[in-house]
Amino acid sequence: MTDLTRRSILAAIALSTPLALGACGGDDPTGSTGAAKDGGATGGTLTYVTGPEPVGLDPANLQITAGSGHGGRGYAVFGMLLGVDSEKGEVVPGIADSLESTTDLASWTLKLKDGVKFTDGTPFDAEAVKYNWERHTDPKLGSVQASIAGRIKSMKASDATTLEITLKEPLAQWPSLVAGGLTFIGSPKALKDKGKEFAGSPVGAGPFIFESWRRNDAVEYKPNPDYYAGAPKLEHLTIRSVPDEQQRADTVTSGSDMIARITNPQTAADLKTNGATVHVVDVSGGTTFIMNFQKAPFDDARVREALWLTFDHKDYNETVFGGNATTPTNYFAEGSPYFTPEVKFPEPDLAKAQQLIDEYTKDKGSVSFSIQTQQPGPAEYLQQTFQQLKGVKVKVEQLAGPTQVGNAFSGNFVASTLGIQVVTPAPQFHDEFRTGGSRNFGKYSSEVVDKALAEIEASADLDEQRKGYAKVQEQLIKDHAEMITARVNGMDVLNEGVIVPQWFSDGIPALDRASVGN
Repeated sequence: MTDLTRRSILAAIALSTPLALGACGGDDPTGSTGAAKDGGATGGTLTYVTGPEPVGLDPANLQITAGSGHGGRGYAVFGMLLGVDSEKGEVVPGIADSLESTTDLASWTLKLKDGVKFTDGTPFDAEAVKYNWERHTDPKLGSVQASIAGRIKSMKASDATTLEITLKEPLAQWPSLVAGGLTFIGSPKALKDKGKEFAGSPVGAGPFIFESWRRNDAVEYKPNPDYYAGAPKLEHLTIRSVPDEQQRADTVTSGSDMIARITNPQTAADLKTNGATVHVVDVSGGTTFIMNFQKAPFDDARVREALWLTFDHKDYNETVFGGNATTPTNYFAEGSPYFTPEVKFPEPDLAKAQQLIDEYTKDKGSVSFSIQTQQPGPAEYLQQTFQQLKGVKVKVEQLAGPTQVGNAFSGNFVASTLGIQVVTPAPQFHDEFRTGGSRNFGKYSSEVVDKALAEIEASADLDEQRKGYAKVQEQLIKDHAEMITARVNGMDVLNEGVIVPQWFSDGIPALDRASVGN
């Protein structure tokens, strides 16, 4: 495979957030005090260049990740109820001061900061949070966060700043799920008044006020002078959509006062060599090869196992990423508290793989499928790798980002190259593999995995959680489910003079405290 052209890969769906137990603690991620505020001048315009834009800026449309291209857009206009500090791997307070549980982990109390208002002048209170979370469960809305909001049994706003929450089952990781799925809160008045138009002109209580949106180009924001933590340092913020990885890199290299999201470690390495600043968030997961369990040939375990046994993680990293990614041994990074070294991906075994394909073709005929992708390089590597097996034919189908992602959510694919980047597992890792999970694109289902995830969620003990994730991984490997092809961290390239004092999830910049110039 060494003659394969190295190209960019866009991990279109990269999903992240970590675990928090009981109360949320730590520094306020959007507050105006503390070391995170150090450095940076006031004024100027920052341009944040990301991948494909979301279908809308309604909280129901947005994934709370940088890799998806949604996180920064949402953070700008909505701020964060709770955040996930990328470096600490902790849930930290934002517009909410705390989220605490009683000992049963099914009853939780959310405490909000007093006096916060949406930019339309209406109060950001407990009723507003309740309205937003209930709205996610409306099946007509089709919220990407419906499965998280669906964990709620009941809610009561006991006063303006207090929301009492009762979950359907005990859930130690509830703060992580809130930070990773329910943290963007829109103005209830604007949501009701604007209806579907809200997605194109959102109203929140974040550090910036939405101004305009040129579709497939840029969203423009102006500072919110009444932001609860103080007005942003920037005079203006532009978030641009540039789906092509190399074009994003060229844009930030030739421009100034920019941040660009980079997903290819080879690209990041080249930019760093040329003097650029690259911010890296260490993650678990990585780039993925997803097989649809409900469609031939992947409804047959023999084909899935054969492809797994054909794949060489080390060669993939060297060929596609120039060795600049990390070669994974299992689903978690070695630095993760959930890493279990005994759990390992299988070594390549071409002879056994061919035997499995021979058995399949004798029963059902040749193996033929297409791989949907945004950037063809990684998919072409997979194509050449799998076609080493006699009786296997693979096509590469290059699609625009929104089309590929839409197909993933609707199940309109046979195989796809995507990605999952998590600081720690909840909620994205769970939704990726739980039966019926909103991000379970491959329609994978296992009673063993479902039971283990439920036990993990009910436990506040780290050792028990680690053992549970080991069980999950062992079953995923046994079933030859979604394949992690390379460990690719969250990466952003910053022009000289651009300062971002804090990052969230897989690399959402703290835009309220970002600055440009000296």
